Amino acid sequence: MKEMCVHNLPLEFQDQNFLLFLIMARILTCKIIVRGISQHRPQSFALDRRIGDMERVGTGSLIDVSRCGLHMQWELLQLAGLNCDRRDLFTLSILSSRHLVYDKDEALHTTVQFFHFFNHVPATEITGSDIRPFPDGDDQTCLLICKGVPPGLIEKLKDIQDKLLGLENSIPNFIKARLSSQTFLVSYPHGEQQMMCHGWCQEREDNNANAGDRPRKCLEHQVCTCPGSLGAPMITFRNLQNPSGSNYKMDIWLHLGRNLETGFKVSHVK
Repeated sequence: MKEMCVHNLPLEFQDQNFLLFLIMARILTCKIIVRGISQHRPQSFALDRRIGDMERVGTGSLIDVSRCGLHMQWELLQLAGLNCDRRDLFTLSILSSRHLVYDKDEALHTTVQFFHFFNHVPATEITGSDIRPFPDGDDQTCLLICKGVPPGLIEKLKDIQDKLLGLENSIPNFIKARLSSQTFLVSYPHGEQQMMCHGWCQEREDNNANAGDRPRKCLEHQVCTCPGSLGAPMITFRNLQNPSGSNYKMDIWLHLGRNLETGFKVSHVK
């Protein structure tokens, strides 16, 4: 889906502000291309070694603004009198899955493409440098670190993030309520064009040690999906059960995936 209009959405989600919100989310979702397999992958993250240096494609995003970073600190460090490589100070921290990019060795052989689905805008490519653990995540989630990012790209993505947050407040509550049990997933199936899928999710109580005792949402799909969905953001809203103010907050979940030893090289949502 290259061009979106409100009629592309399910009837119960047809709202102009929500449409613009999804468009901003699509722009903040990138294609990740990895070449090579790290020798340090344990069995729980195993890949078919016959893949070798073949490209494998997945997804990453900057939608979760509170955790995905865009950093421009050069001026502050200059004022502090610190010397460092300016190129390293313009960085992106992209949320993805360790089943796609396991460690620094794989990150160094990773390419990230933004704006891949625009007809009139060439895709912008940057390269990976490292991975870091994701706050409140588990060992299957990571932040892919990209250094030496052009400042203009960071400014453009930061502007999109700001628009996304502004639109979040404009989405009608009845749509947010529906998205506490439904989800929109943005990915690059089979490494091709970006797609957005709509589906249902299930909630259950789960005391996650990294998140205190607050209820966590478990998104469970009973069908297989292609590897291009690894790391894909799943857009939901969480009911804050707060009597004062807004009752719903954007809650981004992740297609962690697990590569299976089948002829289709499929993965499961977890």
